[in-house]
Amino acid sequence: MTLTPTTNDPLIGKILAERYRITELVGSGRFSIVYKGQHLFMDRSVAMKTLQANLAEDQTIIKRFEKEAVALSKLRHPNIVSVYDCFVHTNGQPFLVMDFLDGHTLEELLTDRGAIPPKLMRAIVFQASAGLAHAHGSGVLHRDIKPDNIILLPREKTDERVRLLDFGFALLQGDMERLTLSGTLCGSPAYISPERWKGKELDARSDIYSLAVVMYQGLTGQLPFKAASLEELRNMHVGQEPPQLGDIVPALKEDTVAQSILLKAMAKDPDERYQTMKEFHNAVKLWSPNSDDAEIAQWAKNVMPKPAPQAVPNAVMAQPLSLQPPPGHAPATPAQAAPPANQATSKFDDVSTLQDKSLGPTFDEIETLQSARAGQESGEQSFVEMPDPPGAAPVQ
Repeated sequence: MTLTPTTNDPLIGKILAERYRITELVGSGRFSIVYKGQHLFMDRSVAMKTLQANLAEDQTIIKRFEKEAVALSKLRHPNIVSVYDCFVHTNGQPFLVMDFLDGHTLEELLTDRGAIPPKLMRAIVFQASAGLAHAHGSGVLHRDIKPDNIILLPREKTDERVRLLDFGFALLQGDMERLTLSGTLCGSPAYISPERWKGKELDARSDIYSLAVVMYQGLTGQLPFKAASLEELRNMHVGQEPPQLGDIVPALKEDTVAQSILLKAMAKDPDERYQTMKEFHNAVKLWSPNSDDAEIAQWAKNVMPKPAPQAVPNAVMAQPLSLQPPPGHAPATPAQAAPPANQATSKFDDVSTLQDKSLGPTFDEIETLQSARAGQESGEQSFVEMPDPPGAAPVQ
């Protein structure tokens, strides 16, 4: 979810629901506003998401907001943002209270750095796929997987350093009601699966395709398809194969494992893809890219100019897109200026440590641990220990 910083908000400093003080406005998007708040009794910083004031009476948007609250309430996983509370303010605005995540989105990292070292990208996809496998197992499809909805946290905060955000387009299993605006393509076009472009019923394999597009973009620094119109972009996703990784980044020519993972995960026919996110997650686990740790650390520290923007019209870039934009809808916020060339360090220094040695537990290991914790909370004894990922060293 792309947020545009704003100021002079009347809610700043106000206490809502008798327990949350709004401390600052993080930013606003097309549908929602996100504030940083402080729980008055628990000394906890939280993120508080609400609807834009002009949408507070739009029943379709309200239902979508409610869907996000229900979807997140079903999920409890270290790679998914946690929801703590949901309430309606006295003015009728609904609020969703979640983790306040002080990190950087994958979109920011891509914009600042371009292509990401394979070993680092593997760690990101590994943890993101673990979170999505849990969501799918709980009957929730995300439907808007993109770099802007994946956040990377500093290593001192947690071992599981990748979080999935924004379940605003989530679809609950068995609920086929289409909560989209009239004339709107739900999601971000650059990451949409072929079956979704065709208007077919979706399942977990659609999220697999979208995450594979993110993986492709991370490894190459560019999207698999460049188009001048939505129709052209649709035709590419539906009927055209993306360029080979090695054709874009020569160093990836020998990485046949990454290429085979993407070939399968981005198959046009869902039946030819990995059939579950857990299966995709396990394939990523077996991928061992050649990356030098020192080289990755230097990559993160160096302040490089941002990559030149792709020659793709704004209409088909990776932002939520309306086929019939409402009057007065603001254009996407342009990328921030590149950091000064003489800057000695980078805000992404810490990202370099998110590699094999900090992959975190596998999906199965997380599920086992959570089952054990659930047993302990219910008074049952449990002696299950969390195994380390094969070959993984302790997190420093």
